[in-house]
Amino acid sequence: MLVLLVDDDADDREFFRIALEEVDPSIKLKNAASGLEALRFVQELNESLGMIFLDLNMPHMDGREFLLQIKANKQANNIPVVIVTTSNHPRDIEETKVLGASDFITKPSTIDEFVEALSHIFKTSNKKPINEKRSN
Repeated sequence: MLVLLVDDDADDREFFRIALEEVDPSIKLKNAASGLEALRFVQELNESLGMIFLDLNMPHMDGREFLLQIKANKQANNIPVVIVTTSNHPRDIEETKVLGASDFITKPSTIDEFVEALSHIFKTSNKKPINEKRSN
């Protein structure tokens, strides 16, 4: 499975990569540092994209605007979009659900919490069976 992470923060992208690798090392990850870059990537993609993980707070095009545009795109509007942001405000959760987000994760502070959150997302999305968390 190929997933796309849209986040302008390099440290957060690395944190996500580490957690995703722990969840299932066979999942391929592509990154976009902005909503505009992500839209270009999705439009030029030649393979099936299984899921998009999207930060809300980014310059130039925030996550809400990206979500609006991706859900208006007939070729990409069926791709599940999971919000991954520092916010846990109920308004953000409800607003993004109305805009078409399939789920919402408040960015965890530890790798273990991120692994748990991502594991839950993949299990409930029925996209792909995942490996159990490896013990250290």
